[in-house]
Amino acid sequence: MNYILFNIGKTPKYLKYCINSILSIDKEAKVTLCTDDDLNLNNVEIVNFDKISELKSKQQEIKKLFFNTKFNENPLWAASILRVYALYYVGLSNDIKDFIHFDNDVIIYKNLKDIKNDILLDDKRISITESDNNHLVFGYSYFPNIENAERLCNSFDQILENYQYFSNNFARGGQLNEMRMLKITETINPNLFSILNSLPYEGSEYLFDPSSYGQYLNGTNTKRGNYFFKRSYVSTSHVVGREIKSKRIKVNYKGKIPTVYFENQSFKLVNLHVHSKKLEKFLPKEYKNIVKL
Repeated sequence: MNYILFNIGKTPKYLKYCINSILSIDKEAKVTLCTDDDLNLNNVEIVNFDKISELKSKQQEIKKLFFNTKFNENPLWAASILRVYALYYVGLSNDIKDFIHFDNDVIIYKNLKDIKNDILLDDKRISITESDNNHLVFGYSYFPNIENAERLCNSFDQILENYQYFSNNFARGGQLNEMRMLKITETINPNLFSILNSLPYEGSEYLFDPSSYGQYLNGTNTKRGNYFFKRSYVSTSHVVGREIKSKRIKVNYKGKIPTVYFENQSFKLVNLHVHSKKLEKFLPKEYKNIVKL
């Protein structure tokens, strides 16, 4: 299976755990990393961001749009939007027909190829995780073809070119981040996305983590606790977070396996989105230190 990852700026140390989980779980994985950092990694195809002129132009366009906003203060926000374009241009230039993509703070536990027959995986639309009614998130995504990546870029172009309109009509005049833009894209292009199952109510043995399971198990990069769950963190704005808070479902990480429980049944998580960046705490049992950063 093909995997495309993206990082601008200094490479975070935790990225090695993300990459190694891929290589450990999927023995046939072909990992491509688009970056502006000077890297040479075993078993990873490095694509130099600075050599893709279309991405450099798009980077300047995004920076100009968000100049003098809070997004300009945190380069991560602009980079998150930019990576949508990177997925298309990297896939196109490297002749990658289909691929998996997720954030760099994600650990995987299952090879998608092995479980495709057990989950609702659309072979025409982008499969992606949803955190709430207003945000899609790259906790996990699967692009069955490069054409869908191009369609996603076209939608982002439409939003950026008419930014104030979409801000006013979809965010009450607030700023639009990449997750909100993904949800807007789903609204105006309802046939582009298929939502991956995150809750144990639809009969699937496997579930995907948008971010809530990982946040509950180890917090976020800024928060380690809350009123309801002591040392855990839960966002009640998230679909999964509300179910955890209601105690309808439970989740734990035991024996190097993240598991969700509902009505005396157990469900396996395909991934964990570890927002705290402490990925080393959640390595799969098959984990091998193949790539070193």
